[in-house]
Amino acid sequence: MPMLSPRQQPLLHAFAIKIAALAAGGGALVALPWPWGVAVAAGVALLTVGFLAHAIAHPRSQYFAPVVHRATTTRREVALTFDDGPDPVVTAEVLDILAAHRARATFFVLGERAALHPELVRRIQAEGHTVGTHTQHHRMRFHFGSAGYVRREIEDAVDVVGGILSRRPSLFRPPHGVRSPCFARGWRGTRALTCVTWSARGLDARATDADRVVARVEKHLAPGAIIALHDGTGLGGSTDRSATLAALPRLLEACRERGLRCVGLDSLEREGALVPGPSAFEAEVFPLKAVLPGVLYWPFRAFRTLEVASCFAAFWTGAVVFAWVGLPILALWPGSPAVKMHRSLRALRRCFDAFHLMMRVLFLYRRESGSASARSGGAPASSPVVLVANHPTLCDVTAVVSLFPNVVCLARSAIVKNPLMGRLLRICGFVPTGPATLHDCVERLRMGFDVLIFPEGTRSPREGGLQIFHRGAFEIAIRAGVPIVLLKLTCRPPALSKSLPMWRNPDGMAVLNVEVLETITPERGQDSRTLCRAVEKRYHELLGLVPDSPALEYST
Repeated sequence: MPMLSPRQQPLLHAFAIKIAALAAGGGALVALPWPWGVAVAAGVALLTVGFLAHAIAHPRSQYFAPVVHRATTTRREVALTFDDGPDPVVTAEVLDILAAHRARATFFVLGERAALHPELVRRIQAEGHTVGTHTQHHRMRFHFGSAGYVRREIEDAVDVVGGILSRRPSLFRPPHGVRSPCFARGWRGTRALTCVTWSARGLDARATDADRVVARVEKHLAPGAIIALHDGTGLGGSTDRSATLAALPRLLEACRERGLRCVGLDSLEREGALVPGPSAFEAEVFPLKAVLPGVLYWPFRAFRTLEVASCFAAFWTGAVVFAWVGLPILALWPGSPAVKMHRSLRALRRCFDAFHLMMRVLFLYRRESGSASARSGGAPASSPVVLVANHPTLCDVTAVVSLFPNVVCLARSAIVKNPLMGRLLRICGFVPTGPATLHDCVERLRMGFDVLIFPEGTRSPREGGLQIFHRGAFEIAIRAGVPIVLLKLTCRPPALSKSLPMWRNPDGMAVLNVEVLETITPERGQDSRTLCRAVEKRYHELLGLVPDSPALEYST
């Protein structure tokens, strides 16, 4: 029997899914009494529709066609992309804004609009931006047409843009990011086109405002991000691009503040950072996906998600019980406020130990350290210090506090004000962010506590790297006259990291290693900004990041 060609495989996969669903649903109707047979058949139908919708429309899905949804770069670079242009008004304004911020972007243009405004396409290229294609007409028929129609739509746009620029574009984005089986078959018939989706989008093609566009994109700004915006009007979208034009300078400023450089996708392509198919990150986090058949893998993923949800449900339940039952009992024992705070923190450490034990028993996550003391070389603690650490996972605080004695942490004010968790953190000595942060941290240090601070202010980017460091931790150490101890936290495979929800926990056990590095003794009166930059550079070296990272250039 001859082997199927790559162009035939998507159609066969879709056909096999439908046949399997019909067989399962029909078998349930025949074998099970009413209403159970109907319920099971309806469940199978919903699961099938959900799976096909995910396979066709989700920007990360590789099921029918291999796509690039983010760049696998180690540099602090992101790619802004614009669809549905060129527009004689909006595209020109977008180019002016990009030029004012010395940023580069990628424009996925429609063939018919490029033919109407060839001077704009040439300007895009002349100003150092990348030009890709987005079909010839952007019609609804593209999602439902034959493979031949899909191929003509793609190739016609490529021919138009290639004729204008005298160079064939190599990047393509399907309208709405949809990759149906017929699309996959038609796209595979084109010549050497890389299919690009996105890791974040502003949803600015619909009626919206700049605040919402910025909020949707900003939380996903990290090295390798591919951001989808619009400089033209697509199928069924709003014709008003004022929100995009208002949001763009704010997004570029947010990139600058985080030390992220906006580059064109062609630059990332030359680096070898645009690799279709699962990224190295996904291959590390979900290795079983390439080994197990879907009928086994997805129930396994559902079970893993249930395990993670159970752990965090137990965590929050235990926090409430401990805060409202355990702590009042501990408060009955005599002692000064400092003694009671130390006693409460010791009890909290035992609770965190129980949480981590549960995660380890369920083969989800474990933390480990080669030192029993938060001091260089494992030396016993003789005086308080400020602990500075990078922040790769959601469980970093519970891990460090449970591993080392007398550690309190700087916590966001929203968490300290939380009615379920706030009472617990306040009584155990955690410090809320706010106007009194500096005073409270110095006070905790004088009470004999080590203060743990993550200078990034939020979790590190999902696929490695660091956020820009803030100088608060270093100012506190200088004011209090205490040393700074650097902790290096690494988690392999990545788990519970930024923008990685609990249902995307790794297939296997994640291991968080807490390594105590060096001690820095700041001089009284030393500039905290200079110290912050020096420590930030040191962490880049420790984590093997690019030495000339723009993060260090932007933050001076």
